[in-house]
Amino acid sequence: MNKVLYIVVSLTVVIVALGGYVVWFLFQITTNNEGEKVKQVFAPEVREVLDLRIVKIENLSADQTLYNEVKRLNKERKEWNVNAIEAFDRRLQGSSDADPFFSNAVQGPATEVLRNFRSSHPEFLEIFVTDVYGINVAQTNRTSDYYQADEVWWQEAFRGGRGVAYYGEIEFDESAASDAISLYVPVRDPRTGEAIGIIKAVLSMGGIIELL
Repeated sequence: MNKVLYIVVSLTVVIVALGGYVVWFLFQITTNNEGEKVKQVFAPEVREVLDLRIVKIENLSADQTLYNEVKRLNKERKEWNVNAIEAFDRRLQGSSDADPFFSNAVQGPATEVLRNFRSSHPEFLEIFVTDVYGINVAQTNRTSDYYQADEVWWQEAFRGGRGVAYYGEIEFDESAASDAISLYVPVRDPRTGEAIGIIKAVLSMGGIIELL
C-alpha cells in the first residue's frame, strides 16, 4: 500500500513539474534583480493562437449590428465634453444591472452580438467595444470603468484613427479577475478604413493552453 502511494505521489510530482515546465516554455517571463517583470517571450505556438484569435475578433468587428451601434453612439456623443464623459462614467459605475440607465447605455443590440460570440468562444473571459471617444458601447461583463481613452492600450489600438490590431502581455485583468492576454482590434468604417471604435477581448490563459 505504501509503495503504491509512493508511486502515485511521485507521478503527481513529475506531472506537476512537467506542467510547470511546459507553461514556462510557452510563456517565458524575464525579471530583473528586484523581481520586476521586464520581458515576456511567447512561443511560436502561442503567437499562432493569438494571431488566429485576432482574426476572429476582426471578423466580429465587421458585424453590421455592432458597426451600426458604434456609428450611432459616435454621432450621439459627438458633443460630449470631458465633464459629461466623466459624469457618465461615474453614473455607470454606481448603477446596478437593473438600472434602466445602465441597460440603455451599454446593453443595446451590440451586447447580444458580443455575448453570442463569447458563448461560441468560451476561451474569452470578456469582450467589450468602445466608440471613437473611448466610451463603452457594449460589453459581455461589467467593466471596472466605462471610459477607456485614457488607457495606453486604447491609445495604441486607436492610433489617432488609423487603428492597429495587436495583443498585450500576460496581465491580471481586474474586470475578469484572472490572468489573461488581451487582444485589441479596431472597428473600422468600411468606406474609409478609419477606426471608429475599439474592441478589447480578454483571452484566458487556460483557454490559450487548451487551443494549443
